[in-house]
Amino acid sequence: MQLERLGSLHASRLSFVRSLVRQMAHEKWNITTTRFELDALGHGVAIYCLQTPNKRYHGVIFSQALEDSARSDRVIAEAWDVTFGVVEGGCG
Repeated sequence: MQLERLGSLHASRLSFVRSLVRQMAHEKWNITTTRFELDALGHGVAIYCLQTPNKRYHGVIFSQALEDSARSDRVIAEAWDVTFGVVEGGCG
């Protein structure tokens, strides 16, 4: 992986996200909003319930303002403007 070539990587029909979205549509996943508290700038918390044919998950998203000086292109940064996780269970 050469840094100058990373911009040439584009999504394809085989990419994970495209495959997942196709599966979600095929299996008719039910997605509902559990919590949606974002300000006018899009900062806050959003929680979604994802009901698949076999299991339930929560998709939890956090967004916050981040000073330019705190930004990093490293995964091991100390702060992020957006982060999310998927947790099995719940939605009740």
